[in-house]
Amino acid sequence: MAMMLVGAAINAVSVALRRNDVVTGFFICDIQSEMHANRILPMADHQHGTMDTTVQENVYSGFMTFVSRFCVAMIVLAVFLAIFAT
Repeated sequence: MAMMLVGAAINAVSVALRRNDVVTGFFICDIQSEMHANRILPMADHQHGTMDTTVQENVYSGFMTFVSRFCVAMIVLAVFLAIFAT
């Protein structure tokens, strides 16, 4: 009997939080559940070509430089081992 009362109290609190509390993030609010049920996905406003991609380009350039230097180092290591391996 006590467990049922505790369960009812928790359910009453969670319903109140679901409707009123937007800060915690522990419960889905009514608007989010309606959007999920109706498969309405909010999209960000974005204009094609307006994003600044300089950081991504620099990271990709650094990655390609690292990979090419690593490959050259592995080839040099393989040649060194082929010559001096006993």
